[in-house]
Amino acid sequence: MVKLDKILNKITYTKVYVSNKDLVINNIIGLKDVKGKDNIITWCNEKGFQDVIKLTNSTIIIYDTVDYELLPTSNNYIFCENPRKEFQTMLKEFFLPEKKMGISNSAFINSTVKLGTNPYIGNNVVIEDNCIIGNNVHIEHNTVIYRNTVIGNNVFIGANNTIGCCGFGYEKDEIGNWELIPHIGNVVIENNVEIGNNNSIDRAVLGSTLLKENSKVDNLVHIAHGVTIGKNSAIIANAMIAGSVVIGDNVWVAPSSSIIQKVTIGDNSLVGLGAVVIRDVVENAVIVGNPAKIINKQNKNI
Repeated sequence: MVKLDKILNKITYTKVYVSNKDLVINNIIGLKDVKGKDNIITWCNEKGFQDVIKLTNSTIIIYDTVDYELLPTSNNYIFCENPRKEFQTMLKEFFLPEKKMGISNSAFINSTVKLGTNPYIGNNVVIEDNCIIGNNVHIEHNTVIYRNTVIGNNVFIGANNTIGCCGFGYEKDEIGNWELIPHIGNVVIENNVEIGNNNSIDRAVLGSTLLKENSKVDNLVHIAHGVTIGKNSAIIANAMIAGSVVIGDNVWVAPSSSIIQKVTIGDNSLVGLGAVVIRDVVENAVIVGNPAKIINKQNKNI
């Protein structure tokens, strides 16, 4: 529970219509689930307006271009330029569960691992030899971190991930049978990276598979050997990033996209839903289709 005036002190708004700043907020609820509940707070963008006009006795973070005359007067309104951003700020400040700390008794951490301060290591996590784990790293249950992996500070890694295992790199021998090329590189994950659940991130043949600072990886993503993911880039569910791909900074790779090996994706580009990328992509491009083609140039970062 939190008083409404404390929320107002933490978020950025352009104007408010609040009858009682001492109101105690008991819960935060999605817009479509609010009806019939009291002392709650929710948020609304332009698409949710029809749901707002049905509400009473609610507190709503809402876009500041709305015509106030169209809104029910029984609600409290916090008008913001970016309601979703202020909703995020409020969630982080007041409604997050207590941060998990400590190391599970069922985790296995090799004696050669260098482990930073304030870790959370979940059940059945395995961290192999010569890994370096930074400060404030959170690793959820059943994740395996293979040898020589380097993880920076403030990194979140979800459940059931495999990080640093051997990649899929083969060459045929003299009689035509596939033979695995040894992968003796590693994976490097820089500061503030977040990785969801059920992902596979392979170590490089030589050098490093690299996830740069503040990059984000959704669930069910495959990142092959020798890939570089640029700063502040986002790789979304079911994407497949093949070996030695270089993804620039501020790139958005949409769900179910596939990027062929050794392709470079320029900074600030967007790879569309289900795109199959088979050639290099210039900076600031929007690329869609199979095979993927540029349909637009962006003028600003993702």
